[in-house]
Amino acid sequence: GLVIVHGIQGFMSHLSPTSSTIEKMTTLAYPDPPPPTAEFLVMRSMLKEAMAELRVRGFSLVALAMRVKYPELADLKSMTLFAIDDGSIFAGGGGHAYVTDLMFHIVPNRILKGSHLMSLPLDTVIPTMERGQELVVTTAGGGGPLSPMRINYMKIKSLDLVSNKRIVVHALSNPLPHVHRRTAVREEEATCDEHQSGLCEESAGTKRPTVQIEDPFGL
Repeated sequence: GLVIVHGIQGFMSHLSPTSSTIEKMTTLAYPDPPPPTAEFLVMRSMLKEAMAELRVRGFSLVALAMRVKYPELADLKSMTLFAIDDGSIFAGGGGHAYVTDLMFHIVPNRILKGSHLMSLPLDTVIPTMERGQELVVTTAGGGGPLSPMRINYMKIKSLDLVSNKRIVVHALSNPLPHVHRRTAVREEEATCDEHQSGLCEESAGTKRPTVQIEDPFGL
């Protein structure tokens, strides 16, 4: 949305004032672009700061992907990003797809720091920048090292890896898979059915209320 390119069949040559009546033609005037808002300038600065820190911490490919998506990210007010380090991306296992699937790993206009993330109840739905695709808390926080918090069944490797005024980044070992919310609930109930040692308090078929994180921007 910032650059437009037209194709021509040859090189343009200079015209002398006497060779045409171009001076009499109406000049195509372009309005001055509106000055960037303070909100935009702050977010742009925070993006650059986060990308620089990610490079230092071994997340260069994520920083590069953010640079490619920079025009879209700069329009946000804030964001939460789930990132994968360079080693995990090069190791395979779907890591290469992460770069093209970056928007699915970004929560727009919300800062979900580690403490906030850990407090989200089971089945909380989190909107992403990929239209129509959401994240789901499949295991709530607070379960200790034997039952760590999981989003779309993936454990968070490191909370608050990068954090500034507008951006927070959490580290993952693998990309987040696309999970349907109802499928996640059914699988969780099946797990409870399999364990009869009192670890699951809910029986199969129990319907839990789904918590929806508000997405005022319709993304």
